[in-house]
Amino acid sequence: MHYIEIGQDIVDAIKGGADYNGENETEEIVGNITMFGDLVKMIATYLKEFYEAIKKFFK
Repeated sequence: MHYIEIGQDIVDAIKGGADYNGENETEEIVGNITMFGDLVKMIATYLKEFYEAIKKFFK
């Protein structure tokens, strides 16, 4: 049984790491860019709301 686990570890490493989930490189990159874009959108929304709150406070 131990040899099967070692073999699976080698296959996972060749395919792209131990956390391989079946995506090819392109899908993985697009997914990462999309996640980054969502994060930037969330930060921009927060900063806009913060700016509006500060603007109201100093009026």
